[in-house]
Amino acid sequence: MSHKLFWKAASVRAFLMPCYREYQAEASDRLFNLFQTKQLKVAIEPTEFRGLDSIVEAVEYQLSGKNQGKVIVRL
Repeated sequence: MSHKLFWKAASVRAFLMPCYREYQAEASDRLFNLFQTKQLKVAIEPTEFRGLDSIVEAVEYQLSGKNQGKVIVRL
């Protein structure tokens, strides 16, 4: 399964909050305010991915640009 990601040179990246602690309070307040005032909307991709075996498919789907929100894999 992981070899498919390797040969595509794919990676999984995330925003690591501990690396930016000095900005955390201000950013959290700003995001919460945007959400409360309906200026920020959460979009979740309707296409379902289930189980560990679907992780590669979910990443490929996201890299293809077909997703219209956060891609979620339900374990």
